[in-house]
Amino acid sequence: MLTVAHRINTVVDADRIAVVDGGRIREIGDPYMLLRDPASALSQLVSSEEEEEEEEGEEGGGGGRRRREELLASARRAYLHREVGEADW
Repeated sequence: MLTVAHRINTVVDADRIAVVDGGRIREIGDPYMLLRDPASALSQLVSSEEEEEEEEGEEGGGGGRRRREELLASARRAYLHREVGEADW
């Protein structure tokens, strides 16, 4: 199945994602692993959104960091479900 999304929370529980920029694939991988790597394009995208939210004063400060933590937690749950199995964690 292929899902085209403009919101990261739509795809964090996918098996694999492709980060596309300017019509080119920048990286492909498991969302959890990509979010854990500060050098990944996905992680940098989330960081840039955090900075924009902080500059605009959205969500009362710290909202961008909370959002990253929520995305990482969702991606981790999906990763563990796939890799370990629901009953084991």
